[in-house]
Formats: sequence, C-alpha cells, structure tokens
Amino acid sequence: MSEIFKEAYNFHQRGLLEEAKEKYLELIKLDNNNFEAHNLLGALYLQKKDFNNALLFISRAVAINTSSYSCYNNLGTTYKEINDYSNSLISYDKAIQLKFDYAEAYNNKAAVLTIINNFEAALQNYNQAIKIKPDYAEAYNNRGILFIKIQKYEIAMEDFLKAVSLKKDYYEAYANLGMTNHSMGFYKEALKYFDISINLNKDFYLAHWNKSHTELITGNFDSGWKNYDYRWKKRDVPSPRHSLVEKYWEGSYLDGTLLIWGEQGIGDNIYFSSLLPEASKLAKKIILEVDQRILKLVKRYLEKINIKNFEFRSIHGKISEDYDKHIPIGSLGNFVKKNNFNSTNNKHYLLSDQNLENKIKKFLLGKDLKNIGISWRTLNADEGFRNIDLDQLLPILNFSNCRFFNLQFGSFDQELLQFNIKNNIKIHSVDNIDNFEDLESLACVINSMDFVITIQNTIAHLAGALGKKTFLILAKNHRWQWGLKDTVSWYPNIKIYRQKYFHNWSDPIKRIFNDIKNDLI
Repeated sequence: MSEIFKEAYNFHQRGLLEEAKEKYLELIKLDNNNFEAHNLLGALYLQKKDFNNALLFISRAVAINTSSYSCYNNLGTTYKEINDYSNSLISYDKAIQLKFDYAEAYNNKAAVLTIINNFEAALQNYNQAIKIKPDYAEAYNNRGILFIKIQKYEIAMEDFLKAVSLKKDYYEAYANLGMTNHSMGFYKEALKYFDISINLNKDFYLAHWNKSHTELITGNFDSGWKNYDYRWKKRDVPSPRHSLVEKYWEGSYLDGTLLIWGEQGIGDNIYFSSLLPEASKLAKKIILEVDQRILKLVKRYLEKINIKNFEFRSIHGKISEDYDKHIPIGSLGNFVKKNNFNSTNNKHYLLSDQNLENKIKKFLLGKDLKNIGISWRTLNADEGFRNIDLDQLLPILNFSNCRFFNLQFGSFDQELLQFNIKNNIKIHSVDNIDNFEDLESLACVINSMDFVITIQNTIAHLAGALGKKTFLILAKNHRWQWGLKDTVSWYPNIKIYRQKYFHNWSDPIKRIFNDIKNDLI
C-alpha cells in the first residue's frame, strides 16, 4: 500500500492529476479509512475546481482524523468556493484552534470575511497572519484588496508594493497595483503595472480585463475593446448565452442574419444600444436579443430613424438558433466606431411611448412647480461607495418651488417615509409603476420630469439614453463609460459633477445646487 501511495503522491507533485486520482482511489478501495488518501484526493479535486468531490473527500478525511489543521483549512477553502461562508468560517476557526499560529488559516478566514463585508474582522485576521508570518506576500496582497474595497487606496498601494517586494513574480499583486492606480486616477501608472502583470503571465485574464477599463477611459479604444473581451474569463460572469467560438462574427459585412445578444447588467445593455444604428449597416438582417424591459424602447427608436433590418426578441425567451453569425452586444465596440467610439451624433437612442408619456405628464400638471426626478442608490452591493444619503441632498431637496420624484430601482418606501418624518420633505412616487420591472413606464416618468439628478446607476444610463437633461453626481472611482470630462458625447444631455475627494460629496452637491438655483431664477 505504501508503494501505491508513493506513486500517487509522485504523480500529484508532478501535476499528473488524473494518474494521481486513480492511485488515490485505489488506496481508498483497499482501505476506506486511509486519511492521507482522502485528504490528498480532496485537495486534488480542489485543484481541479471539482468542489463537490473535494467536499466529499475532505469531509471524510476530517471524520477520520479530527486533529488535522491543514485538512480543516482545505475544508474551509472548499466551502468558500461553493459560497457556503458560514461553514467556511467554522472550518477555518477549527484549523486555528488546532494550530494557533496558522497564518494561512488566518489569511483564508480574512478573505471570507472580506467577501461578506465584515471588514473590521477581516483586517484583524490579516494583521494576525502578517504578525505570525511577516514575509507572507499573499496576506499583504489580500489585505490590499480589503483596503480597495473600503477605498483606502494609498494604504492598499503600500500592501501591494510590499507583496511584490517579497515575491518578484507576483503577477496578481502587480495587477492589483494597476487597479489601485486606476481607481486613484493615475492611469499611466496603472497601465505600467498591468503590463508588468501580463508580461509575467500573459494568460492572467484579470490584468487584461482591468487594463481594458484604463484603456477605454483614456480613449485607447482599439486595444481597450480587445481586452474588454476578457470579461468572459471572470469567475463571477455568467456563462455566455451563445458559444464564443462557433458562428462568432468577426466584423465583416454579413450577407445573412447577425444575432446581437444582450449581456451584463441592464445599464450595460442600455449603454451599448448606442452602437446599434451603426451596427445596422453591417448585416443584411439583425436579430437583437436584449432585456425585455428595454426591448420596446430600443425598437421604437430604431424604427423612428428608419432602420428596418432588425428583429427584436427578449433575452429571457428561447435561445435563438436561426442566425448565421452572432456577437455579444458588449463586443460591438470592436467593429463599430472602433477607434472613435465617442463621436456619436445621436442625442438619444431610446424612445418612450408617447401616449403613455402624455398621460403621465397630464397627471403631473396643475402646479407651478419644477418636477425633478432623483435616484440616490445603486443595487450593486459591491459598489456602495456610489450611494448618497438623502440627508446629504437636503440643500437641493429644500428648493421650495420644486417637486421631487423617486426614480429608484427597487423598494425604498421605508427610507422615504423616515426621511419625510425627519425633514418634512415628501419625495413623490408615480402610483402603480414598478420602477424595477416596468422600464417602459419609468422612461415616460423620466421624460415627464424637468430634469433628473442621479448617481452612477441604471437611471443615469436610462435618462442619458432618453436624452433627458440630467445632473450626474459621480464618485471619484467610477466606471469607464463616464470618461474624464464634464460630459460624454454618447449622453450629451448629462452634465457630470465629479467627486473631488473619496467619501466626500459636498463639492458636487454644492455645484449642482448653484446650477439649479441659477436655472430657477
């Protein structure tokens, strides 16, 4: 039996995982209580990202030997990979109980605490890992990621620099240095670090993906769009609706049917719809699959400008098969306005239902007041730094000759009620409209406003695509679509008020207040 184990372990060390697996299974067949075989086979499945089998064999190993701290550490990692964070933390705690100076377990536990946004506890565990193991490059890198999440970019930079000083070929940390510099607006430095990361590992998708954001925001669309396609390699991106190999369109005119299919979030679908008029020239017929909520808004606009070669389908319906070539909507930039994406002559590219809009406008008539739509939160839990508390908007919400209307996605009734009780300011809603599901009606509400005030979210994209006058309160660390100036040409009716300092909204709110005040005089 020891010879079989030696063979299995040798295969495993050499990266011959299939051969190692067969030998481990042979050992287990001979002795179902063989701890090492179960533990190492579980670790092998963890390497292969076969998390169900990893959990099966590591759990069995723990049952056989309850005193193995490394086994509990592997169990915690397996639970983390299947998003069972509660059991992951329990497993890491057990590993630490068995070995109080187990730096790797503290580091891994901190990573889970970061995922669940328990930042204070995460920081304590990273600090402990580094205290135990001062040359622990991975802990410095991971702590830097935590500091990025809480927008402490200068401290994050120090951790990433420490990580690469300890581990010269640490391509992940170099990519994180690129991302940190991008977030701080140091785009030249960001590109330098992304390139170092890619030179160390040309297949590291996150370096390419994050580099694309820096390239696109600085106007290098040619390379930016190519790197943007690395999004499909990200673990948190759903599998593509259609194969990225078979029948994939490469940009030449198609004398047949081209399928363009929606992906990413609803705001992204809206944003990339600006490319559809140009895309219409590149195929005899186009099938457009997008989110049902914006389908009619897109269709109405394209028909108005006399584009007739589109067929419209909901992305929530049956997957289309009657096409010759296809492309995801987020990859159109590779072929449409490839090198001059921000030179569009369109002031809008969505069109609301005029009859429904007239009804809503009639409902709003009767008072000599400005109607202003507001949106102050994003539903993106990872980017809460975009959000503004309603109390921070009080200088604007106190204008007596204005009525403010809630344009928020989702339900915020309780927040609005508490705000009203506290400040005696009512933020109105248009009855019987679901702002999340019914974007047809929401678009009509937006068009019925005198103007809109919003943070970076879907409402910003929707208002911009409708051509509505909009004041955008933009976080310092923002998405690439919002460029670097006070306006972007694909949303020419949006004026951007940029945050000067992280966590501080006073300056953009003051500037909006002054502009609205001048507008109302």
